[in-house]
Parts: sequence; structure tokens; C-alpha cells
Amino acid sequence: MFAPMFEHPALATRRSSMTNIGDAAGLNAEYYEAMLAAANPASSPDEADPDADALLIYTG
Repeated sequence: MFAPMFEHPALATRRSSMTNIGDAAGLNAEYYEAMLAAANPASSPDEADPDADALLIYTG
């Protein structure tokens, strides 16, 4: 939905670390629950650097 914004040069460097949840029609609870049920647990990432940049965009 807002993923095309990451084509802008100011955000393009962040595109590779973007997680997009949903589909072109938009996120719905049934799709989300099915996606979670099919997912395998991920290993814990390394601890974040407290001085690292973070960007969280929530629309809903």
C-alpha cells in the first residue's frame, strides 16, 4: 500500500529491510491468521544497537 514510497531516494536505502504484511487488496484478519499459522518460528535476531535508526509505519 505505501511500499512505493520506498522508491523515493530518501527511503530507498531502507527498502531491503522493509517487512510488508498484507496483499494488494489490503490486510484482513483471515489472511493474517493463515499467514501466522503457516509461519515457522524465527530465531531471535541479535540485540539491536540502541543508537541504530528505526522506522515504523502503521496504517490502519
